[in-house]
Amino acid sequence: MTTPPKYLLLAVAILGSACTGNTGTTDPSDETDVEVGYIGGWPVNPDKDALGTGPFDGAMFKETQLPRLSLEDQYGEMVDLYDFSGPPGVVVIESVSKDYEGCREMSALLAGQDSELANDEPGRAQIREIVSDGKIWWIRAMAGNVGSGDIQNWASWYPAPQSPVLLDENGHLAQMFVRYWGDTRTGGYPAITVVDRATMKVVAEPDDSLRNLDELVRTYGD
Repeated sequence: MTTPPKYLLLAVAILGSACTGNTGTTDPSDETDVEVGYIGGWPVNPDKDALGTGPFDGAMFKETQLPRLSLEDQYGEMVDLYDFSGPPGVVVIESVSKDYEGCREMSALLAGQDSELANDEPGRAQIREIVSDGKIWWIRAMAGNVGSGDIQNWASWYPAPQSPVLLDENGHLAQMFVRYWGDTRTGGYPAITVVDRATMKVVAEPDDSLRNLDELVRTYGD
């Protein structure tokens, strides 16, 4: 059998690549390799390893660094909390329970729905715009006897851009934020903790979630 000339093989290879649209890049729509992020559009910090990690037990006092955890989101992806680190600003971590009315009212506020929290203080309604405009990230971490379907339902009932719903299946965050700090009159939920993105250290403890909410509105609102 006669072997085709090398230039003919090269031409066939180039033609085949053009027909299939395969450019050999990560993103077919781009001629350069790109790092694909999360389905939900959450940030990705390629330099997060430099931050190390905080303790995995005990209360999250002010200036305590958050432990590096990966939790499932409403799209079924494992999300590294440290991907929310990076530029100046804060990320809010709200410990959520599906069984407490206060958590439903808080998520309704984030979703722009009617909420008693806004009825009590109308300025709080600004928090949805603050979050959706990307001024802060707001993570809702659901703990308790819950599974993937519960966080998917929560995200569907209370849709909020820039606010992933994560499955705190083993209760790591709940133990640090709710067990130690939560208001026992409300079962400890919701527990709103504010974390500095540059260091992943706590800047506002969850001992008074409404105070933290109001302070965020004063800082980032109109």
